Amino acid sequence: MNIIKTKYLTPTRHRCARVKAIAGSLWVTIPWDYSLNETPNHTAAVKALKDKHNLQWDTCNMGYGYDEGYYYFTIGRVSV
Repeated sequence: MNIIKTKYLTPTRHRCARVKAIAGSLWVTIPWDYSLNETPNHTAAVKALKDKHNLQWDTCNMGYGYDEGYYYFTIGRVSV
């Protein structure tokens, strides 16, 4: 099982709101899309992480839960 954590980053004086996705030592930060709700923004960060690092996993088997951020998990092996 592979775990990806996403976290909402509040806006600063110089940056808009963002979402960061982290999987081990791999990460990506994307701007918050105000046309989307919360869950789709976090899911978009997971997709951006997958695209940036060419991760291979079956997104049909991806689920999520949340606490102080969202936790996405995949079943199977992630190839880097």
